[in-house]
Parts: sequence; C-alpha cells; structure tokens
Amino acid sequence: LQINGPVGGGHLIFTNALEQELHALSMETKLIDPLEQGTLPTSMLWRTLRKMYEVGGGQGGILQRIYEVTRNNSDKGGFLINLARLELSLKYQDYPGTIVSDHAYTAIGRDFLIQGDVGAEKPYADKTSIVFVPVDEAREQLVKFGHPEHRIAQVGFFVPQEVRDPMVREFRKDHLRAGRMHLGFFGTGASPKAHFDLLQKTLLPQLKSLIEDQRLKFTIYTWTNKRKAHEIERQVRALLPSYIPVIMNSDDTADGSWGVRIIYGNDRHDATRRMLLAVADIDCLITMLGERTAWAAFMPEIPLPAVNFNCRANTSMSVDRGYVRPVIVTSESVEYIAEQLKTGAIDMIARLDKAAEELPVEGAVEAAKIIQAYSACGTIYDHE
Repeated sequence: LQINGPVGGGHLIFTNALEQELHALSMETKLIDPLEQGTLPTSMLWRTLRKMYEVGGGQGGILQRIYEVTRNNSDKGGFLINLARLELSLKYQDYPGTIVSDHAYTAIGRDFLIQGDVGAEKPYADKTSIVFVPVDEAREQLVKFGHPEHRIAQVGFFVPQEVRDPMVREFRKDHLRAGRMHLGFFGTGASPKAHFDLLQKTLLPQLKSLIEDQRLKFTIYTWTNKRKAHEIERQVRALLPSYIPVIMNSDDTADGSWGVRIIYGNDRHDATRRMLLAVADIDCLITMLGERTAWAAFMPEIPLPAVNFNCRANTSMSVDRGYVRPVIVTSESVEYIAEQLKTGAIDMIARLDKAAEELPVEGAVEAAKIIQAYSACGTIYDHE
C-alpha cells in the first residue's frame, strides 16, 4: 500500500519510481491519494494544507512562516496535519500488507517512509518504522531529531527509470557538444513567484535570439498551473517571430519542429506523467532543487533560489559537491547558457560526469528489495 502525500509536487515521483521497481519484483501495489480518496472532511483538510503550501510554502516572507508554523508547531507536526492524518491512521493501522508513505504528513506509524530529499528536518518522522534516505546528510538529520539509527535505511535517491537511463545521458552530452541545447524550466508545486518572474522578465527576453537562431529549444513546465501556462504562452507568441512554432501540452517528444513547448498537468498525476515524458529529451534543467536533486546524475542543472528548508539543503549539497553552479538570479544565467553553447558545454558536462559518478541513484531499486524481504515475513514488526 503506497500512501501519497498530496502536498507539493515531488513526492509522487518517489512513489512512482518505487512502484516501477516493486512491479519488476512481481509485487502488487495500490496507491492511496488522500486528496481524492478520503472522506469529504478529510479531503478538504488536505486541500487546505495543499493550498497553504502553494500560497505560503514557497513564497518566502510571512506567508511561508505561517505555513511552516502550521507544519512544525510541535514535535509531531502541526494540528491540521495530525487531524488530516487521523483518518489514514484509523483506516490503515491494521492493514495486513506493507505500507509505504512518500511524505511524513502521511506516515501513520507503520512500516516505511520515503525521505527523498537531502534535508530531513522532520522531527515528526518517527511516525513510521523505517525511513529510506538518500545520503549521509539526511541520515544525520534524522538521528539529530531522535530517530533511531537502526531504523534508517540509506539507499540513495529515488530516480525514475525514465531519467536514469545512461544512454539518455550520453545522448545529452553529444547534443551539448554539438552546440545545441534543449533547455527546460520546471516550476514546482509551490510555484514561487520569484521563479516565474526570473523566467518571464529575464530568461525569455534574453534567450530570444538563441531561440530564433534555433540553437536553443525551450520547454517550460508549470506543474498544474494552467493560468500561468497560458499567460506564458501569450508572452512567448508575442515575443518570438511567427516562424518559431510554440506548442502547448504536446506529448510528442520526438517531433523537433517546435521552438518552445509549454506544459502543465490537469492534476498532480497528469502533471507528473507529462513531466517524465518531457524530460527525456531535455539537455539542461533550470529548477529549484526539490525532488529533482538526483537528476543531476543524468542532466546538467541550473538551480533556482531555494525557498524552503528541503530545497536549501538539496541546493547546498549539490553546490558544495560541485554538481551544479551556485544559484544565479540575474541575467548571468543567460550568459552562462550562451557560453556553454559556444564551448561545447565543457563545464556542464564536467559537472554532469562528476554527479553521475558520485550520486547514488538506485534508491527505488534498493528500497524495493528491502520491502520485498520484509513483506515476505508478514509485516515489519515481525523483525523487531
């Protein structure tokens, strides 16, 4: 039983990656989305939490502070979170199979929790038995907050099969060396205004000539924000000459006739599906380093400013280890992209190779093996 945390945009990636590997081991899975499958009062609570995240979780300032107080106002999480989680606890506490939660919000004291980020500052993560973490930094954070070290499984990042294909990485490198680039700008579940301001006020106007020269293709992904997607579409069409095709929500990644592609999802599941389809032929990704931190092993990344703890921790690790350049918030990012096009992306490829060599990206594979072993014996409690 996989319980999805319906707040933010990345946790469904973890669940989908694990589901792929569980199915490869011939294990049956069932996805529970409390936003869609809970009772009306509980569903409304989850929608309230999600809206608080969208309005305050990634915007900085007082709105973000209100959200974080709601999330962490006690060692066990905020009041709204505990209330929303209550129905899950009552319904699934005695579930006869294995339970995996992809967010501490939905961990009910059973079995496994996926902590996919580097930053694991979740003092209420003891609402589960075994926590999967990607790297040392995450394990150390959980130990700091009192989670027993023997209940932490350091397995690596949960990277989907679509992303971690080494042949795709080599294709990207060949494309970059040839002086061409398919650039992606990926918004997150919080959709920080500062990120879209950078896109619309700096990146699009200053990348215009590269797009017109057809040296640069640009995919823009707005998560589930349909209004923002159409706003950007209008801007792009007004900005570029008519001979540069602009397409909206096309699943055809093989057709290279377009210059700018804009993507959004009708819901979280559709957004995740479209994102994984789109990412297959993107050469370099501009994004906040949330759930996509591990993608640095297979794709050059330009980090956007981090607006919450998890993303700050992800960004800090990636910059410190040399996988990405420091965060750029001005036209310097455009200068860097233009420079890489001229030089055959020497810097991008060097960082890509370093990340590919060092980052553990088999988290979903290793976690599936652990879950299979535990499930064969009934429940995790048989191993206490």
